[in-house]
Amino acid sequence: MENKPYYLGLDIGTESVGWAVTDTEYRVEKRCGKALWGVRLFETAQTAQERRGYRVARRRIQRRHARLQWLQDVFAQETVKKDPAFFQRLRESRFYEDDKQGDIPLGKYTLFADKDYCDKDYHRQYPTIYHLRKALIESGGPFDVRFVYLAIHHIMKNRGHFLYGDMPLETITLESGLERFAQAAEREYDLPLCCADRQEVRGILLSRTLNKTRRKKLLAQQFGVEKLDGGRYAAVELLAGGKVSLCSLFGEGAESEEPGSISLEDDFEEYGDKLTAALGDRIELILAAKEIFDWALLETVRGGEKYLSFAKVKVYEKHMRDLALLKRELKATGNTALYREVFHTSRKDLDNYTAYSGKGAQGYRCGYDKFCKYLLSKIKKLGDALPHGSEIAQELEKGTFLPRQTNKDNGVIPHQLHEAELVKILENAQSYLPFLGQTDAGGLTVAEQIHRMFCFRIPYYVGPLDSRSSHSWVVRKNEKIYPWNFEQVVDLEECRRNFITRMTVKCSYIGEDVLPKDSLLYTKFMVLNELNNLSVNGNRISVLEKQRLYNELFLQGKKVTPAKLRSALQLEAEDRLGGFQDDVKATLAPWKHYEWLLQKPGGFDAAEDIIRHIALFGDDKKLLRGWLHKTYGNILSEEDEIRALSFKATGWGRLSGVFLTGIFHTDRETGEAFSIMDMLWNTNDNLM
Repeated sequence: MENKPYYLGLDIGTESVGWAVTDTEYRVEKRCGKALWGVRLFETAQTAQERRGYRVARRRIQRRHARLQWLQDVFAQETVKKDPAFFQRLRESRFYEDDKQGDIPLGKYTLFADKDYCDKDYHRQYPTIYHLRKALIESGGPFDVRFVYLAIHHIMKNRGHFLYGDMPLETITLESGLERFAQAAEREYDLPLCCADRQEVRGILLSRTLNKTRRKKLLAQQFGVEKLDGGRYAAVELLAGGKVSLCSLFGEGAESEEPGSISLEDDFEEYGDKLTAALGDRIELILAAKEIFDWALLETVRGGEKYLSFAKVKVYEKHMRDLALLKRELKATGNTALYREVFHTSRKDLDNYTAYSGKGAQGYRCGYDKFCKYLLSKIKKLGDALPHGSEIAQELEKGTFLPRQTNKDNGVIPHQLHEAELVKILENAQSYLPFLGQTDAGGLTVAEQIHRMFCFRIPYYVGPLDSRSSHSWVVRKNEKIYPWNFEQVVDLEECRRNFITRMTVKCSYIGEDVLPKDSLLYTKFMVLNELNNLSVNGNRISVLEKQRLYNELFLQGKKVTPAKLRSALQLEAEDRLGGFQDDVKATLAPWKHYEWLLQKPGGFDAAEDIIRHIALFGDDKKLLRGWLHKTYGNILSEEDEIRALSFKATGWGRLSGVFLTGIFHTDRETGEAFSIMDMLWNTNDNLM
């Protein structure tokens, strides 16, 4: 190509780059007879979300394996005395008999291979693991050490969720959930959502005869809301299990957030992080509704029983009775083809009992909803040929026919239920298994170690425990970590601080550490930056009027609506209020919450420090309480400490304190220096 001017044009997209070379007259150049233009295609770049999900799952599984291996080591010595091949049979239980290896012949059994007791005897005595757990709770023994191991192994493997922290189950009540729901609604809508009769609400939430539409209608009556109430009605609809859009809950400003709509019946873990990032502390309304919803679901799972295994045994017995009834009814029709289709045929997309119970040869399984739909269609076709057909149909519609021990509702079971059973089983077992009462150098018994191992969770902010890894930020001593020495080996405060500072962005302008989104300084900046745009009939309000609104209206700490602004400015109906969209987004909630602390000497700095540490350590209340008592225990009473930590601070802003208060502009005439916050207060200019 001649040495002459040319243009190179690029069209860069997410999965392709188009290019063209032209002369100065925009004619495509040629080289070797070919036009110099084209496109390069490539795969779209992916975020780290999927990879992160796999990594989190892998670590969770690895830690579960380590927990179970430790439990096996604890029981090994006593178990080997009784059955040397017990753990080997468990490890190789997934193999065919000919594929099993080892020094000891294992045979065809997977659990017990004694001369007078084998797997058949065990399953006849304890049809499910919950039957064994129930027996170990009810009876003081003695039991075979292998029975105790199997029960504790199951509890350790399926611990339940830790969403309620260390709270006793007695404190997780409908009353506390309703109070939290009312307070969250008042913060969001300026009106609480209080029910007329709590016992009526309890009955509505626990009823298995109501569908979602009927439940929503009855709850709306109890909370005194109608469709015209907008967000308050949507909150009640969410409580009833309905699918609600974020726009209807939080206004038009939330219409672009992901996910667009939510239901409390969905897996909250899938979109919880997205909601927290998008909504900040406004997510409290959803969390309060979920607390009530989960309470009702948990009460249904427990079935009025103190121990979970007792309820699960009742579910097993109910399934057994229902199955016998269904078989009896279908046999009575004389339709053998239908009977075989329901109970024996196995093929893809056939949602019969075989697929529902997971016993199909083809490996196809279906959920309860699909099975109900299939069985209802068969029962309706048979009509009067089934004496108890209407009874079965009613139970199917309520979701109480042929219940299973393992279902999606198990996701709401907190670890406290499993923990209560573990404590009782260990208490009973210590009377006939002396090794559980042996103590270590620290004075802990083996039973206490097992209990602590069950409750132990590595906080997410600690991250990988291998300090040699380039991806690790842990600060620890060079000792082996156990639940009972974790806090002595690992510096939790430094780990949390390192985790947050690694994740938070720097100031958009000068690169300093940013302020918490709920800090006193940052909320004041956000309010002033928005308030300085306020206008009436196209004219900016005066600085004095702006300052009056700030002191008299915004410092109340509640959400400021256009109606409140119009009332404070004493506007007429024809006056136009402008300078913002829909509502004023910023609030001074932390100023109101820490009003009592700001009156003390040094209160502002103390409040800012506390808010920063709530944002840093907010999920770990124990760590936060320890830091607060160590730092401010000499000036704050125990009551003050509780009040100080009751504030919820999440998320981080975009600007630093140095940028807002440490950079000055000097007036050439007076020589007076003004920071950005000074300018925002003394003028009607915003940051831009």
